[in-house]
Amino acid sequence: LATSTRRALAEHKLALSGLAGFLPHRVCGGETARGKPHPDPYLAALGLLGTPAAATWACEDSDHGVRAAHAAG
Repeated sequence: LATSTRRALAEHKLALSGLAGFLPHRVCGGETARGKPHPDPYLAALGLLGTPAAATWACEDSDHGVRAAHAAG
């Protein structure tokens, strides 16, 4: 997960939704030098996943997120 939401709120929302177990690797708002629309959150998430960008999907709900995912490859 690469989100602009701060960790405490992101963890809370993941727990409420039942998705926490499906997204074990998380990069949250404020945890990278630059946030979206820069690629930093996505690059950090790719590092945690250990997968190349070309083999990884991004699902976004904002223009900034789409630009960040695209910039990360």
